[in-house]
Amino acid sequence: MLVALTSSHAQQRTLPTRQQIDSMMAARLTPTMNEVFAVESHTIDLGTIEAGATTSATCSLRNITAKRVAITRVESTCGCLWASVDKSVLAPDQSTTLSLALNSTGRGGDVKYDILVYSSEEDTRPSLRLRVVATIESSDRWAHLKKSMGALRISRREVVLDNITPNKRRSERIAIANPTSGAVRLSAHSTTKGLTFSTTPEVLQGSEEGDIVISYLTATPLTDPVETFIVVEGIAATPAERMIRITLRPAERK
Repeated sequence: MLVALTSSHAQQRTLPTRQQIDSMMAARLTPTMNEVFAVESHTIDLGTIEAGATTSATCSLRNITAKRVAITRVESTCGCLWASVDKSVLAPDQSTTLSLALNSTGRGGDVKYDILVYSSEEDTRPSLRLRVVATIESSDRWAHLKKSMGALRISRREVVLDNITPNKRRSERIAIANPTSGAVRLSAHSTTKGLTFSTTPEVLQGSEEGDIVISYLTATPLTDPVETFIVVEGIAATPAERMIRITLRPAERK
């Protein structure tokens, strides 16, 4: 049985804050961004949005390499944020327009999400990261977290990890908030080898929002989909309320 974040070694480890993660990602991405795409700004500020509204914006990406570059995929860190490009293959010095739309339904307060642009230069990590920020007016600070886990608020209780291949980590984040005044440290149990649980930050302070991170990494090939679950510890709630269902799906065979 796997017990994540419960050993003495795990408790001594300090997980990075969201700000530290942002800094580390920026440091990793800077060399690639300078070599592949030029943008006017890496931050897109959508201003103040009324809760329930959808707001759109565009920005220009220019290929500053000396060769043709294909944009292989565009992803965002939130299902509420959609993005696409009008041209997927760019000649040297050619530009494309990236269009985005943020659906603020069920969300409130200051929000920050990322758009990740992957290219043929290196498909394993983003060639460009754009930060999208906005202030969503809402009477409920945690309105975007529809589920409850005891006193905590959580965005969902189901996770799908797809395209699983040996020795390649797959991760999904679940937004979680602590509306109480006390600090909370969460852990989890799983019987599935290679499945791990962590939180960012490691200790969720009162009135703080963070992320649950579900990851899967194994050297053993996954041949068929697997349905499993974890039970979160560290909060007063029934096992059913503390359960997160997880689906593991192998990569499609070519």
